[in-house]
Order: sequence, then structure tokens, then C-alpha cells
Amino acid sequence: MILYIIYILYYIRNIGAGKTLIAILLIEHYLRKSISNTTDNIINKKVIVFVAPTKLLLHQQEAAIEKLCPIDLGVRARCYTQDSTSTDGSTVNFLSKIFWEKQLRTYNVFLCVPEVLRAILEKKMVSASDFSLVVIDECHNAFGDSSMCVMCELLHVTEYDTNDSNKLTSPRILGLTASPVTTKESSALDSISRLEEITMCTLVYPKEMSSEIQLYFKPPRLQVLQHDELNLNCLYSEYPIVDSTTKGSG
Repeated sequence: MILYIIYILYYIRNIGAGKTLIAILLIEHYLRKSISNTTDNIINKKVIVFVAPTKLLLHQQEAAIEKLCPIDLGVRARCYTQDSTSTDGSTVNFLSKIFWEKQLRTYNVFLCVPEVLRAILEKKMVSASDFSLVVIDECHNAFGDSSMCVMCELLHVTEYDTNDSNKLTSPRILGLTASPVTTKESSALDSISRLEEITMCTLVYPKEMSSEIQLYFKPPRLQVLQHDELNLNCLYSEYPIVDSTTKGSG
């Protein structure tokens, strides 16, 4: 039984064709939905999680979310990586239940590397039911025993509302990738099938709209630069190359 559908958006040769914007529009939808379901319109009962494989990507996505989401949604986002620190400069203890209870009350958007989300789900610091939406960037990295793959398995745990045994409380999941084929399967279809099986997803892409997408993004442009040999010689004379094998005088 497929409990979640992960929409993996990819564009052949079209990296940068709007995957982040699609994610932000969905984040905006779930933030509004969360606010409308909250009586005081301030404390959101569920958190949105954005997962990316590197710290750099997380901060890029954090900036995009804060810039593009309407102000009235009151976005409160925080990044969590293995080297995250507290306000006093100390290392964050991710295995503290009290810490995560406070984070769930304070923020409505978590941005995590897969290792962090995997750890806090495995140790039951948080539950999948605490999240309304999980966006997984570069989801083609979910393979083998990688943290992203294990994280996906942990998110696919069936949980039901304590007040309604027929109501699932697990999050909706959106996966994004521009490179669904990254391994050495016998064919591209085999690679895509593997990704769908691991993540329990359905892959979709805007095939019918490819010509329209071309109107809204600029493809990479190749530019060849030639160095001036004379200038390079001047550079080498100013910064001579030191032989690392030469022993120092001290």
C-alpha cells in the first residue's frame, strides 16, 4: 500500500527550471492550512521540513523560503546540521527531547540534512506525525543504506490520529531532483523504478509543458576564457612556487 506520493520533478538539461519555486508554493499552502486550523493563529500544530544533502543548500533554501513566502504567514525557519550551535555557542544536543519540544513550539519550518532527520526519527525525539509536509531536495540520493534512504523509510511509518482511527497523521512528501538517473542500472527506466521503489513514490515530470518551461528559464551558456601567457609569467614571478619537499632551515 502506497501511503505517500512523492512527486519527483526533473527536467532533462533543464536544471534550474523552477523546482524550488514549486516547493515554496506547496510550503505556502501548508502554512496557510496550518494557520487556518489553529484557533489562536499563532502556534502551528505541525511543522514543515525541508531536507537537503548539504549545509550550503539548506541555507540557500532558507533564504528563498523567507524571501518568497508572504509575510503574513509568519515564517519561522531554522537550519539543523551536525555542527549546529545554540545561541550561547555550544553544540546542539539533538538527542534531547526537551530541545525538540521547544523547537516544535518555536519554529514552523525545519531545514535539515538527512543525517539529522534520520537520527531524531530513529531516537523518537520527534514523530513523523509532527510534520505536515516534508520536502526532500536532491532525492535521487536515497539509495542503499544512505541516511536519506533510511529517513524515507522512517517517514513511511503508518500513524493514525488518536481521536480518529481512520485518519492518517503522517506527512505529505514532495521529492525534487534534476538527476533521477545516477547509478549504473541497465537502463534509465530501471534507475527510475529503483528510486520509486525505495521512496514509495510516483514519479512525474512536465513533459507536456516542456516548450512552455523554456520561456521561463535561461539555460547554461558556455564561455571559454583564454589566459594571457605573459600575465601568467608575471603572476608566477610575484608568487613563486615553493617546493614542498625542501626542508626548512629550522
